[in-house]
Amino acid sequence: LPELSIRHTMAAFNCYACHRRDDVGGPEGEMLVHFTGNEALGNEGTIPPPLTGVGRKFQPGWLRTVLSGEGKMRPYMPTRMPFFGLSNVEHLVQQFAEADPSQESSLSNGDVEAGRLLLGTEGGVGCITCHGLNARRGLAMEALSLTDSTKRYRPGWFKENLIHPTKLRPGTLMPSFWPDGIAGNQSILDGDTDQQIAAIWSYLEIGKPLPPGYPNFEKGAF
Repeated sequence: LPELSIRHTMAAFNCYACHRRDDVGGPEGEMLVHFTGNEALGNEGTIPPPLTGVGRKFQPGWLRTVLSGEGKMRPYMPTRMPFFGLSNVEHLVQQFAEADPSQESSLSNGDVEAGRLLLGTEGGVGCITCHGLNARRGLAMEALSLTDSTKRYRPGWFKENLIHPTKLRPGTLMPSFWPDGIAGNQSILDGDTDQQIAAIWSYLEIGKPLPPGYPNFEKGAF
């Protein structure tokens, strides 16, 4: 069974020392003092991410990249995952996918310009306040970069995460701008949640030009 094999592998390589999956593992008690980083991001800035549902969260190619010892996404977190040898852990890519079935959603053909505006701070929902993009940092903090998001995440998880971030990532500081599936911004795409999220996804597939709200360094504005 995939889940049983996952547990055996995680136990063999002591993945549970840093990662929690379902109700097992993760740093606790006196060990927490050894996990540092960006405390402004809460647990997501100091503790390695949980692996609960990771098979329906990530694209297989990205999981393979991470297990290959590449794909570092948290420069603010000094804790680093050891490289265990891809031949020893590559089977987890398929097993995570089998253990965590994905509810895929199609987010193709969204309005790219609407997505760009939604990410910005001038009439959008302001994702760039926390998240960086294309080598730019977030305006107020250094949450995960949005660059190559569509190569990392599965569309179904991406959509659900925007609507219910605290459900998928307990303890996250990220708010929902589509609580219960209702768009807080009614001025873009007539407040249609599905169209707005598809627009963001389609914009992130391209990632340029930058969303409105970033300082214009070329013109000396800071």
